[in-house]
Amino acid sequence: MSKLILTTEQTLQIKDIFKNTELMIDVDIEYFLTNEQIESVECIENILSDNDCFSVDIIYYNNAMEFLMKHDNSLKESLNIASDLCFDASSLSSELLASLLASQMIREEFHEYYTELENLIEEFKNNVEDQEEE
Repeated sequence: MSKLILTTEQTLQIKDIFKNTELMIDVDIEYFLTNEQIESVECIENILSDNDCFSVDIIYYNNAMEFLMKHDNSLKESLNIASDLCFDASSLSSELLASLLASQMIREEFHEYYTELENLIEEFKNNVEDQEEE
């Protein structure tokens, strides 16, 4: 599998995929991806994950409760996430549950664009191969 070093222009094309999503609100994707060696979408995901781009901290009780009421009123999903991550019930708080849920939602949102990213990376690789043949 060939590796590709992303240019700023290519990174901007990747960023454009996420322009209307929650994922890109606080993430400087240009900083994290430009000049990185990429061979697959998993590489992009790993780079973003290693730089905590999928981690969300929802602070303050009111913000956490508002988020949970909007996205997980029963707390079933956020409690399942906490359980899967082996959190002890005594350490749970509304802020932690909201942060865990928001982080999972952003990772899921990233995966919604997996095929589009895969196609874009393939296009970048093809362009490099075409340039090398010339």
